[in-house]
Formats: sequence, structure tokens, C-alpha cells
Amino acid sequence: MKTLFKSACIITMNLERKIWNEASLVVEDERITAIGSDEDIAAFVNADRVIDCKGKVLLPGFINTHTHQTLSIIRGVAEDMGTAPAYTKSVPQGYQLSEHESYVMALLGACEALKFGSTYIVDMYTNCFSSAKAFDELGIRANVCEMVHDMDFSTIYKREYRADEQLGDELLEKNVQLMEKWNNHPLIDVCMGLHAPDTCSVPFIQKVVGEARKRKVKITTHLAQSKGELQRVRDISGGLSSVAFYESRGVLGNDLIAAHCIYVDDKDIELLRKYGVNIAHVPEGNAKGGMAAPLKAFLDSGINVTLGTDNGSADMIDAMRIGLCVSRVREDGFSVMPMDFLEMATINGAKAVGREKDLGSLEIGKSADILVLNFRKPHLIPCLNPVGTLLHTCIADDIEKVFVNGRMLVDNGKILQLDEEDIIREAQEVAECKWLAVNHELNKNYFLKL
Repeated sequence: MKTLFKSACIITMNLERKIWNEASLVVEDERITAIGSDEDIAAFVNADRVIDCKGKVLLPGFINTHTHQTLSIIRGVAEDMGTAPAYTKSVPQGYQLSEHESYVMALLGACEALKFGSTYIVDMYTNCFSSAKAFDELGIRANVCEMVHDMDFSTIYKREYRADEQLGDELLEKNVQLMEKWNNHPLIDVCMGLHAPDTCSVPFIQKVVGEARKRKVKITTHLAQSKGELQRVRDISGGLSSVAFYESRGVLGNDLIAAHCIYVDDKDIELLRKYGVNIAHVPEGNAKGGMAAPLKAFLDSGINVTLGTDNGSADMIDAMRIGLCVSRVREDGFSVMPMDFLEMATINGAKAVGREKDLGSLEIGKSADILVLNFRKPHLIPCLNPVGTLLHTCIADDIEKVFVNGRMLVDNGKILQLDEEDIIREAQEVAECKWLAVNHELNKNYFLKL
């Protein structure tokens, strides 16, 4: 099928960051084949489908480099408990979910991510086969992995670290099996999920990294995400920071996507730059925990910074806006601008997952992962700078259409290929069951009736 998008404002995110106005973009099957002014393209293209984009903005799909979609089960409760879910008592844990329950919650989270403009997600959690199945059925691109660790999570919340070699080997083997099952899939990639430096023993870290490097896949991890992690790492390493500890174990490299990186100093930042580590900046999740990463220092050093939403809302527009606000408060100035965040959410993410030649910008020859945003709304007018307007006043519901690989998956803000109501209803049932099993203090009368 040949599709013509005409009369659009096109934010290309190409090398020159060119923005076209009153412009057309042509997609043939899965690829972008033309971009230019309406007068140069629209009148000469015989298209099977024409989409009038007057008053609308075209963007490359967002690339969300750090998510746990199954953890949509925690929303609205765990955020106020003070620590990350894996370190918190009375929160449903991944190992307590069945394969089907994990599938339901992953599907719910991925539906939200897709509706909110993420066409590619990097997802780490338990029951990775269920997650991959959900993402494949939805049609979203994903880089999936198991949450691999050898510390027993049932005691982590008490800061008791008990290594379980059998557990670690089982999780690692599951991640490897995922690689073998989904090898060469057009939309599903597989990476290695090294959970965190405080939840993996030293020998196990080297085993996991060695397996990833042998198979030449990306590694995703949490790094320098809490003071508790830093203290644990100092205790087991003779005083090293989390970043320096990872360097000593051979983890750092340009194949690593490190989420959070909040508690880092100048030496740590230099190590991250030296090894070409990709940072998954998670401004909303960090801020909810009362924390903020040194974003300006990362950007000034030349580190490739990307954007992730972690286990909260998958709203990348919201993540960009919160990130911009937090950075200005933290740095007491205007050193970070809207275009910096749009780069993180698109082309920088593509670089982190090794797909910058195919994704992350709207250019001829690239895959047609495209967002159509309706700017003909009171809160978006006047629009004198589309990137500034996107960051400061857009909301996720302004995303009207989402295309992945040339296929329209969202139209008028609705998922096309699955029944949203069925997903919502079953996810609510799973969450109620699992929360009541682990937290008897919750008031059932507050549960939303569907």
C-alpha cells in the first residue's frame, strides 16, 4: 500500500533537525519513500490512501528505553511507598504472577505505551515469554528480556541479600531461550536483562555479561538508582561506586543501556562517557522518589542520553515535560531545551538500541514508524514553535494515529487490533486479586468498578 500524508508539519529529527511545513510524506509498504513540500510531492503521487494532515504534526515514533510493562499492576499505590517495587514489602512481585497474569498486565502496559506514541520499548521483567507474546500480538516493536538476578527478592526489602545460584541460572537460561525463540523476528528484539549491581553476585554478573557479549546483544540494567544500592555495592567492593564497580567487572560498554544513574559523581560520569554507555533517563520515576539525575552533566559530557518511563505511566510526552522542568529546577537555569528531550525520545533511543539507521527519525529509506498529532486544539494554539508546543502543552491524547512499520495500529486514539475494554477489565481483575493477596490494608471499597 502507498500512503500519502499531505499538508503536514513534519518534525523529521534528521541530522539537521529539519522541520517541514505544508509538507507531504509518502510511505510505500513499510518504508518512507518521499518527504518534501506539498507542491513538489502531493500533486504527483498516486496513493492508495491519502491522509489530510492540515493542522497536524508528524513525528517519528518514540523509543522508550526503560519500561516494565507488567508493573502496570502497581500504579497508583506503590509510587507512594518510598522505594522501588522490588525493594518494597506488600507489593505484588513478578515471581508471584502466573504466565497468563503477566501477559495480561504486559498487554495493558503496552497498549498504553502504543496509544501514547511509543513505537519501540525496551522492557525488562519476569515471565519474559508472556511479555514478548503480548507485544507481538499488539504489533509494537520491543526489545525484551528477563529480569535476571541471583539474589532472592523475597528478602531484598529487608536489605538481606541471599545469593541463590540455581535461581540465577534459571533466569539467565530463560533469557537465553527467549533469544533463541525470537531470533530474527521483524518487530521483537531480545537483549540481556542484568537487574542491578546490588541484586547480582560478582560471579553472576560476569556470567551474565559474558553470555550477552558472546551473543552480541544489548544489555539493560539499573545503575546508581538508590542510596541503598550504593551502600550495598560499597560493602561488597571495598568502597567502589556502582559505576566503578561495574567497570571493574567489565560491564560498561556501548552495548549497555543503564537506567537512572542518579547517584553519580564526576568520575562516574567520565567512566560512562569513556565506555560509551547509553543512559536511560527516567525523570518522572526519579522525581516521584524525590530524586533527580544530573542531566546537564550527562549532555555536556557527550553521553548518549535516552528517555524511559519505567514502571509508571508510559506517557513519553509527560516524561519529556517533567524532565525539562526537573532539569531546570536542578540546574537553576535554562541549559536544557525542548529539542534536547525530543532527541532523547527519538533518535538517541534509536542509537542506544543499535537501530539509528532504520528508526528514530523521518527520513527516506527508514521504517515508517510515525505519529500523527492533532494540533488543532485550544491548548495547542497559537503554535509558533511546534517543538516548544509539544513539550510544554501537548498531552498524550493529542496523538491521533500511530503507525509501526507502515501499519496503522492506533486511529483516533484507539487501538485497532485488540479490544481495549476486554484488556482493561481483565487487568483490573488480576490487579485486585494480587494486591489483596499481599496487602490486606488496602481498602476494597476504593477499587474502581468496571
